Amino acid sequence: TWLQARTEAGIYEVPFLRDDVVSPTTFLILSAGSVFIVSLAWAAGAKVFSIDDNFGVVIIAAVMAAFALFVVAPHVTKHLRSRREKQGLEFHDVKVAGFAATSPAAFISVIDSILVRLIAPLSGATQNGVPHLLVILVVLALSALGYVIAAPFGLVPIGIAILLVLALGRRWAWVEEDTETASRLQAQNKGEIHIGFSNDLRDEALLGYASLFVLVPLVLHQLQSVTGAFVETGSGTGSPIFDWLRFFGAELAKAVPFVDWWEIYEVEVNTPFDASKSPPLAKHLTFAARAIVDLVIMAALFQALSIWQRRRAQQRLYNVGHLNAFDPFTERAFFTEGMRRISKDEFEPSDEFKERVRAHADAREALHAQRLPYSHRRLSDLICSPEKEIRAGAAWMVDEYGVLAGTPRVQLGLLQRKLSVYSLPKLAAKPTIANRQIVHDLKADLERITHLFLNNLNLVSDQEIGQFADILKSIKGSPEMSYGHTLIIDLLGYQKSELAALVLADHLIQDQHLEDLQRIIGRMTHHMLGRPNLFQDHFEMRLKVYDSLEKIGLNQYSSEIAKRTVREVCTTMSRLKPLGDKSKQGVRRAKDVLEAMQKVLS
Repeated sequence: TWLQARTEAGIYEVPFLRDDVVSPTTFLILSAGSVFIVSLAWAAGAKVFSIDDNFGVVIIAAVMAAFALFVVAPHVTKHLRSRREKQGLEFHDVKVAGFAATSPAAFISVIDSILVRLIAPLSGATQNGVPHLLVILVVLALSALGYVIAAPFGLVPIGIAILLVLALGRRWAWVEEDTETASRLQAQNKGEIHIGFSNDLRDEALLGYASLFVLVPLVLHQLQSVTGAFVETGSGTGSPIFDWLRFFGAELAKAVPFVDWWEIYEVEVNTPFDASKSPPLAKHLTFAARAIVDLVIMAALFQALSIWQRRRAQQRLYNVGHLNAFDPFTERAFFTEGMRRISKDEFEPSDEFKERVRAHADAREALHAQRLPYSHRRLSDLICSPEKEIRAGAAWMVDEYGVLAGTPRVQLGLLQRKLSVYSLPKLAAKPTIANRQIVHDLKADLERITHLFLNNLNLVSDQEIGQFADILKSIKGSPEMSYGHTLIIDLLGYQKSELAALVLADHLIQDQHLEDLQRIIGRMTHHMLGRPNLFQDHFEMRLKVYDSLEKIGLNQYSSEIAKRTVREVCTTMSRLKPLGDKSKQGVRRAKDVLEAMQKVLS
C-alpha cells in the first residue's frame, strides 16, 4: 500500500501528505461545533440542566445563530486578511519533518492524507476487477470477527472496519475534488490532481457507509456485554444481533431528518432496549449512534445526490451546445456507452450516439461557436486513451467532423492540408453563412495551434517552420487571419535556425531587392523549393517582422548563418531610399537591428 501510494503521488507530482485539506477557519468552526454538541450531551446526561418551557425558542435561536455565522464568517475572514495585507504581516505555519507543529488544521489534513492514501486501499476499493465485491467481503469478514470474538476484543475488528469505511469515504471526497478541478482546468495538469480517475469510488463508498447499519449495532452489542449500560425491556427475541438491529433501526428513524413521525401520532414501538431509562452512558452511546446517521450517512447520500444532479446538468448543457466536455467519469461513460463493439478490436458509434453528437455540433453552430463534436483539448488526449472504446470514439469524431486533434505537430500537419484544400480568397468572394463559418473555424484553429507551439517552443524544428511557411502562403492577404499571421511571426522570432530567418526575411523582400539578395533567394529555393513571396503591404506587420529578426540576431544560440541572413536583409533594407514617413520608420528599424547586433558583437 505504501509503494502504491508513493507511486500515485509521483504520477501527479503532488505531496504525499497534504496540509491544505482542512482550512484553519473550517477547523475552528467544526471544532467549536463539536465541543458545543459534546458538552451539551454531557450536561444533559449529568442532569446539569433540564428542558423548560422556553427550550424550543432557545433551539430556534441557536439554529438561526448558526446560519448567521456561516453568512458572517467569510466577510470577517476577508476583512482580517485584508487588514494583515495592509499591515504587511505574514504568518507561516511552523512545520517539523513535514508535519504541522503549530497548525491543527494542517495536522488534521495530514491525518486525512494517511486515511486516503494508506488506509482506504486496504478495503480493496482501488483494485481492478470487482472492487464492490472486495469491499463487501472485507467488511463482512471483519463484522463476523467482531460478532464471534468475545467482548471487548471484538471491538478491534469492528473498529478496523469502521476506519476503512471512513477512509473510503474520504478518498471518495478527494476523487470528487479532483473531478471538479479537472472539469475547470484547460488541461489535467500535474500538481493539481491528487488521486486521479481510475475509479470514482461512489458505489464503493456508499456500500461502506451502508455497512455502518450493521457495524454500529455490533459496537453497541460489544459495549453492552462489557458495561451493561442499556436497560432491557423484555421484548428481545433471544438473538443479540437481531435485537440490536431492531434497537438501532428505531433510533435511526428518529435520527433521520423529517422521519421522526411516531411521536406525533403516538405510535407504540417496542424495542429490546430503552435508552431513556438507562444510565447516562447508554444515552451518550445512543446519541453517538444517531450522530453517525446525521453527520456521515445522510451527508454521503446528499453528496451522491448532488453528484448525480451535476452530471445530469452536464449532459443537458452538452445537448444544447453550451458545454463541450464532461468531467472524467461522465466522459468515460459517454464514450463507452456510445460506442458498440463490432469485433474484438473494432468499435462503431451507435445511431443514438451519432445523432446526439450531431445535435451538439449543430447547437454550437447556432451559438456562433466552432462546430465541434467535443473539446479539441480533450480529443487530443482521448485519441491516445488506453481504453479501446474511448479511443475509437475520439477517432471517429476526429474523422467525421474534421477536428484538428492530436499532438501539436499532428494538428499542424492537418491544418496545413486543410488550408491547402480551401481557397480563402474564393471563400471571401462568396460570403455565405457556410463560407463565413469555414473561415471562422480556420481562424480559430490557426490561432489555437500556433499558441500550442508558442507554449512548447521545443517542439518547433525546421519541418514545422516549413509547414508554417506553407500556411503563411495560404493565408496571405486574408484580413481574418492577420492575428494568426502575427502569432506565427512572433513564433519564428524565438527560433534559432536559418530557415526561420529566411521565412521572416521574405516578408520584407520586393522584386527590386532580388538582385541585392541573390544569396538569400538561393537559400530559400534550397530550403523551400522556391521563394514563398510573403511580402506584407501592411507597415505594422513589417515592423513585427523586424522585431522577430532582431530576436534571432541577438540570440546567442542562433546559428551563425541565421545571424548572417538577418544582417544581409537589414543591411539591404537600411539602404533604401525612403518614400514616405512609414518607409522612413522601416529604414530606421532596419538600422536599429544592425546597431543592436553590432553592440552584442563588440
